[in-house]
Amino acid sequence: MRNTKRIINFGLLLIVVLLTACGGQKSPDATPVDPQAVFTAAAQTVSAELTQTASASTPTSEATATFTPEPPTPTQSAIESPTLGSQPVELTPIAGIPSPTQSLSLGTPSGVICDDAAYVADITVPDGTVMKPGEDFQKIWRIKNTGACGRWDEGFQLAFAFGEPMGGKPYLIKDKSQFVFPGDTVDLRIHMTAPSKEGDHSGCWRMKNDSDVYFGGIVCVSIKVQK
Repeated sequence: MRNTKRIINFGLLLIVVLLTACGGQKSPDATPVDPQAVFTAAAQTVSAELTQTASASTPTSEATATFTPEPPTPTQSAIESPTLGSQPVELTPIAGIPSPTQSLSLGTPSGVICDDAAYVADITVPDGTVMKPGEDFQKIWRIKNTGACGRWDEGFQLAFAFGEPMGGKPYLIKDKSQFVFPGDTVDLRIHMTAPSKEGDHSGCWRMKNDSDVYFGGIVCVSIKVQK
């Protein structure tokens, strides 16, 4: 803006000087000056100065492209092993929490039960049955072979375990007609005699295999003796 004003002032000054020269005394052989030509020359001078100034101040249309670098992609090692400053950080597992890479082993069953037996029902002499002193009776239990090794055969028995036997003797399996196969049920009976003493009496029995080892659940008899 200042340059433009300066050029205009310069042009006006030039016009004034030329006009002054034209209005002064002329030498006899001087060529007359045309005022119109003076104005035209001054205008052209001002126009040329304005054009140069505008060209110098006008920005170019071509913009300089800027390049913004992309952030570096973290490497796999940087992800797996984070660093603190220049030192790698070691990840310490928390006690009691397994690492994702640890394999968790599940316990296996200790094994199937070879010989086993389960109580099914009382067939005779329900619990609390009243007996006279010295009265004979037969207690029958229904029992199921729930073992996995095989049949109950010779040498297996229903034997006294604890309490009062009340004169009972073990029930022995002696022949094939008495064999009990896995999944089968059998009614086993023990002949007993009620005690002479009044009151409550009970005794429990349990299966034994041919190695004289108890197995399975217990079965019991419970009576009340009174006169």
